[in-house]
Amino acid sequence: MLKGEILSEIIEAVSNTYGNEYLNRLTEKLCSVVNAESVFIALFDKSKYESKTISLCVRGKIVENIEYSLEGTPCANVYDTTICYYPNQVQKLFPNDQLLVEMNIEGYIGSPLFNSKKENIGLIVALYENEILEKEQTLTLFKIFSGRIAAELERLEYESKLERYNEELEVLVKERTYRLEKTLLELSDRQNQLIEAEKLASFRITFSRNCS
Repeated sequence: MLKGEILSEIIEAVSNTYGNEYLNRLTEKLCSVVNAESVFIALFDKSKYESKTISLCVRGKIVENIEYSLEGTPCANVYDTTICYYPNQVQKLFPNDQLLVEMNIEGYIGSPLFNSKKENIGLIVALYENEILEKEQTLTLFKIFSGRIAAELERLEYESKLERYNEELEVLVKERTYRLEKTLLELSDRQNQLIEAEKLASFRITFSRNCS
């Protein structure tokens, strides 16, 4: 059973945080609370059948994010189905998963992240060096925070698209401003040329009259 003080502790740790800071604080706190060697949040790249972590906590510290193929990993099952739970011997079940081998992982819990369109966009995972003894607590915490994580990921994606749109718009405005200024300059040059031509024509007429 999930204790209220545990939930309060996590909520306090991530309060008033957004974006990457929220994700990093959450993985750090979850890693500590569920006594896992590692907790990470990752996004699926469906075109490459790969996954990329966006927050990776190993032994209580946030480390550099990684990319890995889903082929031959328990994460592939999360991609294809729903929650995956291997309390022990996960390394034997997935011998081609190099990450499990390198970290000497015994237990695995992975839960999908669904966006507002009910699409599976990623997952949150806890890795254990020893057999998992508190399955329900970890799964309950994952269920509680998965929706918040997915919402934050959608918000970050929206902000990223908005930023790219603003950058493209700024480039477009600069290009159109440059073209307008160039056109105005060309019109000004032509106007000056016409004025000079008219002055020259007027001078010639006056000079011709004076000579005759």
